Amino acid sequence: MFGCKMLTTSVLSFGFVLLFTALPAVAETRDEFRAKVRDGMSQTEVVKKLGKPDHIHDDEKEIGVTYYYYFKRTRDPGSDQQDRYAGISFHDGRLIRVHFQR
Repeated sequence: MFGCKMLTTSVLSFGFVLLFTALPAVAETRDEFRAKVRDGMSQTEVVKKLGKPDHIHDDEKEIGVTYYYYFKRTRDPGSDQQDRYAGISFHDGRLIRVHFQR
């Protein structure tokens, strides 16, 4: 078995580049996620608290309604399984609802 020093030397000798990716963070509880935001917050305030959403959808049927989706960031309290997404609904740029899809 190769030691760390030998592996590093071999990798450098052959010119390989090692890329390290961050491990996925442990999903937070729905309550922890909800505690970061409150009704009436602006979209900018929500992004400051939660980060950039993974997907944004403007509802074509309801004027002024926008949805932010954060994928695999929360977990269901009953099953402790990871949710597919946490969704935030806005009307005229203000938070009106937080919902989760398992």
